[in-house]
Parts: sequence; C-alpha cells; structure tokens
Amino acid sequence: MTPGNVHDRMTLIKMVGNSHGKLLADKGYIAQWLNQALSERPCELTTTLRKNMKAVTLTAFDNAILLRRGLVELSVFGYFHSDI
Repeated sequence: MTPGNVHDRMTLIKMVGNSHGKLLADKGYIAQWLNQALSERPCELTTTLRKNMKAVTLTAFDNAILLRRGLVELSVFGYFHSDI
C-alpha cells in the first residue's frame, strides 16, 4: 500500500518484479517511461486509449479482457472496502 499522494504507477515496477504476462490498466498508466521499463521484463501493459491517441488494433482477447477489467476491480476492491 502507498500513501494517497503517490501514484500507483510509481510502484508498479517494484510490484511486477520478474512476473510475466499481461498487465491490465486504465488510461492513467499510459506513460512512455513505464512502457520502456516494462519492455525490459516479460510482461505487456495493455490499456484503453485516451481520446487524443491514435487507434491501436488490439487482439480480440485484449478487447474482451479490457471490457471485463471493471468486473475484477469491483470484486477485488469491493472486498477490500467491505466491512467484513
């Protein structure tokens, strides 16, 4: 966990470590330095695009999983915010 004034992408590189696979994120994670840092690892950052960005062709799998990203956030973050 980080303080509220620290953006999550600042700690993303440490959290990823040597993991591999796809990272799904929102538009706030789009940054050239972050893509360069992640390109050195066996993982791929997949995000939705900002309105002012050129269209990028995503695979059918990437499109489907980005559409479902909200469901994961609701269930995982809902668990952390619950009063259990």
